[in-house]
Amino acid sequence: MSNHAKLSGMSLPWFQNNFPLILAPMAGVTDPIFRTLCKEAGADVMETEFVSAEGVLQAWHRNRRYVEFEQKHRPLGIQIFGSVPEHAAAAAGIIVDAMHPDFLDINATRLMVEAMEESESDLLIAHYCSVMPGGKTQVF
Repeated sequence: MSNHAKLSGMSLPWFQNNFPLILAPMAGVTDPIFRTLCKEAGADVMETEFVSAEGVLQAWHRNRRYVEFEQKHRPLGIQIFGSVPEHAAAAAGIIVDAMHPDFLDINATRLMVEAMEESESDLLIAHYCSVMPGGKTQVF
């Protein structure tokens, strides 16, 4: 067996061992300096602070700072949160085009998902998946 981590039968090549260390997104904490320190200490996968879909759409120039990163932070994901699927999908497109993350971490509130019918939640997932480069996604 390879030294790559296995989740749900998928090989995730960026992991360095069978017990990957993943830095969770934390508002006001996971800035570029903190991520660099964590990477140097052995973190395998990084995430930026989370960013509001509405903030991206209304003031990208001010909110971009939450998702800035250095190449040495890769593999890196950006977490987006929002309650309007169309706005979150549009914000995801802006972020992917501008920042080219390795993945997006979609934070859809439980309340929003419970309020939607199953077909609508499938549509939400389809919106996010369609903005990833090449349309490729991995769901864990």
